[in-house]
Amino acid sequence: MHRHYAKATELTKLLLQFENGEFILKQGRGRDTPVFTGKIERLEIPNISETKVQVHPHSLYERWLGRDNFSERRWRSIELHIIEFNYTWFYPQPRHSRLKLQAWRERKDVDGTIVKDTKGNAVIEIDERLWLCSYTDPIYLDVFRAQLLKKFYEESVSKPKTFLQRIRDKIVRG
Repeated sequence: MHRHYAKATELTKLLLQFENGEFILKQGRGRDTPVFTGKIERLEIPNISETKVQVHPHSLYERWLGRDNFSERRWRSIELHIIEFNYTWFYPQPRHSRLKLQAWRERKDVDGTIVKDTKGNAVIEIDERLWLCSYTDPIYLDVFRAQLLKKFYEESVSKPKTFLQRIRDKIVRG
């Protein structure tokens, strides 16, 4: 299991090696979720006291997973903008020259109220995940998108989490 970090000071040590690499941002889980990808121009942490990272892309593409329309299955270029990602924790994946940042959010009802479990605790779910891939190892850069898209498609049709996966998530959250 990977060691998870949360402090921005630890992230600043890692970010430099991912500039000029690529990124993939997935917002949500399951069907009808947007995925963004592009080449990284610059990465920065605007405020060291917050858990936020900004991605300044050279190019930016979007794709929706789980849509039935064939035209939506392809990457389409969209207007460049700075991507701000509020992470909860992150961990390096040195074997694949990647860095994964993940955001945990409280589940909200249709009217915007926070969903609570039977004990009165807020129900936590994973909303967004951001992967940064280094440009230094071209082998991993070539298979970067393919590996993650395969994982996303499997995830969109998979069964609910197993008991062990739920325990792992509780341990990681602390």
